[in-house]
Amino acid sequence: MISLDQIRLLEERVLGVVARLNELREENRTLREALASYQSRIEELEERMKGYTDSQIEIEKGILNALQQLDELEDEVTETAQSQPAVAAKQETSKAPEADSATVAEPASPKPTSSATEEPSEGVEDKSADDDDIVVETDDDVKTGPELEIF
Repeated sequence: MISLDQIRLLEERVLGVVARLNELREENRTLREALASYQSRIEELEERMKGYTDSQIEIEKGILNALQQLDELEDEVTETAQSQPAVAAKQETSKAPEADSATVAEPASPKPTSSATEEPSEGVEDKSADDDDIVVETDDDVKTGPELEIF
C-alpha cells in the first residue's frame, strides 16, 4: 500500500519538476529574445557589410579609372618628350644650312664680334650659339590631361 509519506515525497518531486520546468521555460524565452535580437543585429551588419562591399567596388573602380588616366597622361608625356628631341633635331638641321650660308657669305674677320665679347646693353638679349640648342616650351606646347574623376 501507498503511504502518506510516499505521496508527500511524490508531491515534492512534482513541485520540483514544475518549478524546474518554469525556470527552463523562462530561460528558453530569454534565449529566444536574445536570439531574435542577435538575428536582427546580424541582418543589420550584413546590410552594412553589403554597403561597404558596394562602396569598396566603387572605390576600386575609381582608383582603376584614375590609374588609367594617369597611364594615358604618362604615355602622352612620354610621347611628347620623345617627339621634342626630334623637333629640336629638325630645328637644328633647318638652322644649320642657314648658319653655313651665313658663314660662307660673311668674310672671316680677326676681330671678335660685339655680341660675343661685349656685355649686352639693356633691353637687348644676348644670343649665343648655345641658345640655339635650348627648346623653350610655350603654353601652347604644354598639353594638359583631363581632370581625374575618381567617383
